[in-house]
Amino acid sequence: MVECGNAVSLIDDPSLPYYLHHTENYSFIIFSLEFTSMNFSSWKRSFVLAVSIRNKKGFLDGSIKKPLPEDSKYLAWICCNNLIVAWLFRSISSPIASTVFYMEEAAQIWEN
Repeated sequence: MVECGNAVSLIDDPSLPYYLHHTENYSFIIFSLEFTSMNFSSWKRSFVLAVSIRNKKGFLDGSIKKPLPEDSKYLAWICCNNLIVAWLFRSISSPIASTVFYMEEAAQIWEN
């Protein structure tokens, strides 16, 4: 189980978008298609499906907003966002990844 501060109860509830299954980690490959300059449409479709299955599409489209640091959901949000950022980095080619590497939010990367 992933523990992120006091976010344990949020990441343990499978009905919440903050839920993290014990097999979900930064090195987990959610699908094998790598985004290059030639396959955006198929890569996007595959990535959205994979993230939607895990109830985390809101981190991509920005509908799950970053809570304030004093909010009880803050640490859980950080954990989930960072996990999706890592998945994005692992699924895009190096030249493309270098253009978004310093962006911190998954929604920022997704939009770019």
